[in-house]
Amino acid sequence: MLNEAFHIAVPTAFFADETLNIQGTIDHIRDLYKQGVKSVLVSGSTGEQHSLNLKEKIELMNRLVLEEECIWQAKNVQNGR
Repeated sequence: MLNEAFHIAVPTAFFADETLNIQGTIDHIRDLYKQGVKSVLVSGSTGEQHSLNLKEKIELMNRLVLEEECIWQAKNVQNGR
C-alpha cells in the first residue's frame, strides 16, 4: 500500500452522542475502495487519534484488519484462487 501514488486521509465517523461509529468509518473506506483508492490513512485527518481512547483505537484497527482480510478473500474467490 505504501507504494501507491496517493494516500487518502479518512475521517473517523462518530455518532451524534460522540461515540465511535466504526461501521460508518468502514463503509466510507469501502466506498473509497470502490472508487479506486488503494491506500488510506486512518485516524489521521483531523486529530481523531487524540480524541480516541486506547480501547477505541484497538477496536477500530482490529475491525479494519478483519475488513481487509474479507476484501482479500473476496478477491481471491473472484480470481479463482
